[in-house]
Amino acid sequence: MAGKTVAVLGGGVGGLVSANRLRKLLSREHRIVLIDRNVWHSFAPAYPAVMLGQKVARQVSRDLRSLERKGIEFIAAEITGIDLSGKTVRFDGQELAYDYLIVSRSTFTQPPSSARPASRPTVGTSCRGTAMRRS
Repeated sequence: MAGKTVAVLGGGVGGLVSANRLRKLLSREHRIVLIDRNVWHSFAPAYPAVMLGQKVARQVSRDLRSLERKGIEFIAAEITGIDLSGKTVRFDGQELAYDYLIVSRSTFTQPPSSARPASRPTVGTSCRGTAMRRS
């Protein structure tokens, strides 16, 4: 059997766990490729420990390029498209053909500009019946 390519989109907890688990389960003839726009992954649930001085930032962060040592390819790029019927992922003017796809993109902490209100609520206005005021 020829090796298969598994594309993992997203270098957050879900993507990292998936890629690492697959690497342990699959032989080296199978290619695992993780794509994320960030080179560093930070484990957000540990941020309070950093703020309290119980950990330092490097203890809760990881350079995703280190995955190469485990046999997981890492590509630092912005994903620009997914062609499900053609089984390809587009990023930075390139394409990656895959046999299996895992989409584990992180949540957005700020909505896209098209989803934001045109103006910020001011004193006296309401949002869903709740009075807004500046603090």
